[in-house]
Amino acid sequence: MTPLVDVVLVLLIIFMVVTPALAQNGLELPKSARPDSEGKLTEPIVTQLMPDGSILLENAVTPAAELETRLAKLHAASPSRRLSVKADAHAGYGQVRTVQLAAQRAGYATVSLAVAKKE
Repeated sequence: MTPLVDVVLVLLIIFMVVTPALAQNGLELPKSARPDSEGKLTEPIVTQLMPDGSILLENAVTPAAELETRLAKLHAASPSRRLSVKADAHAGYGQVRTVQLAAQRAGYATVSLAVAKKE
């Protein structure tokens, strides 16, 4: 049995030495002051608060009473997707807070608020 253990240990050492060299592969990536996290690469779930007060979840009109249930189903299906809220500039704070609370109860740890760039 001892020779087999020796072979396995030698192979382990070889892999430990070679793996870092393979990871670098001579590629120099560009530098960024504020890189996005990997989780942001997926398409977010978009919730929109329309000027008339209606709520759109993934472009489908959703009553406020059903919002938490639908968000919970989406979160259960894909927990890595983040939630983004696009609210009309004239939407009240209470409407935005209602969506945030529903998202929190549905299991989302954070909610992104979409804004337009000021020119």
